[in-house]
Amino acid sequence: AAAAAAAASPPQGAAPPPSQTATPTAAPPSPQGAATNSAPVVASAEELGAWRARFVDALPQIAQLEAAASATTEQELDMEGALACLAGRTGRFLIKRTTVLLGRSTEAKGEVDVD
Repeated sequence: AAAAAAAASPPQGAAPPPSQTATPTAAPPSPQGAATNSAPVVASAEELGAWRARFVDALPQIAQLEAAASATTEQELDMEGALACLAGRTGRFLIKRTTVLLGRSTEAKGEVDVD
């Protein structure tokens, strides 16, 4: 019986199973327009320390993903012969010339240009 109990418990220094870890809790969203009087959720110092540690541990992986994304974007721009990319909410434009004139025409204020 003692061997079964020892096998079921995690080794010293091991992280507890996900069901035993502290997770942040948040109040359910309120209907639109409804006033909420609930206090904000406050994490304990231990929870904040654990979140910070996980974030710091993830930084190298985040840096690798950013480098891969940057390299992919550079390769795509090279294949298209573009010097830069102008990305907006509804579109993405590749800039292929060294001189570009950006602007818009409006009836009220005339032409608006940005060099």
